[in-house]
Amino acid sequence: MPAILWTGFRQFEAIRESVVWALSGNALADLSPESVGEWLQTQGVPKVEGSDQDPPHVHVNLPGLMISTAMISSFSSLFGYPLEALARRTDSPDERLTEYAVARSGAGWQNPANFVITSAFVRLLGASEQFEMDVLKSLLYYRPSGKAIDTNSEPIMVEADVLLEQPEVDGEKRIFHKLPIWTWIRKQAENNIERDKIFSNVFGIKTVAAKCSAKKKAEWYEKRNAIAHGRSGVEMALSEYIEVEVFLAKSLLHVAIECAEKLGVLI
Repeated sequence: MPAILWTGFRQFEAIRESVVWALSGNALADLSPESVGEWLQTQGVPKVEGSDQDPPHVHVNLPGLMISTAMISSFSSLFGYPLEALARRTDSPDERLTEYAVARSGAGWQNPANFVITSAFVRLLGASEQFEMDVLKSLLYYRPSGKAIDTNSEPIMVEADVLLEQPEVDGEKRIFHKLPIWTWIRKQAENNIERDKIFSNVFGIKTVAAKCSAKKKAEWYEKRNAIAHGRSGVEMALSEYIEVEVFLAKSLLHVAIECAEKLGVLI
């Protein structure tokens, strides 16, 4: 098999191993075989008969065995071949690639804790981005003139309807009414750099607190991109994850204070 294709399949397999580990190692570890089977049904993955039986004289993680067996069976049924057959280690086109894909993904049974931490890290940054999107939409709605406002105006409390608005779907277009310009500017605002520019140029707000390092934030986004796009393996200790939590928590509070003090918008 060509090296790039083989490496991709190995990376898929490593990620699956970590998914199974994370689910069975905590989320479903205490469930009975019947409960695991019921959970698989809710996920649209049929339980494989016989997968809840311990092999004789072998200690196994029963939920892990059931989940792994169900995923292998469903993949094989839909694709035609098992994932493991697509990227067998013995078929590596180059011995240097044998564990390269696993290392690049930061996944697999060798280091599943890192998979869980880095996956949560990606979601954490995503939550921060969505916060900024919600704030930006609210500022554009309540303060369309930007930072050129009357500082003596009454503070405005953001209403839930502005955040919870569901767009009207017209083909591929998503049309917003609170406010209409969000229909066109939303895509641009999804880019971190462009969103920062809008915050700064239109509203005079920095999204990073004064004592926090913008350079550090950029480094974390490089890590995020490496994880999300499968470019390289990223090792992240739990202490660094907490550091990111603290950084983002400070940034959220900073943005909220800036909105209140500079624009009179209570987010």
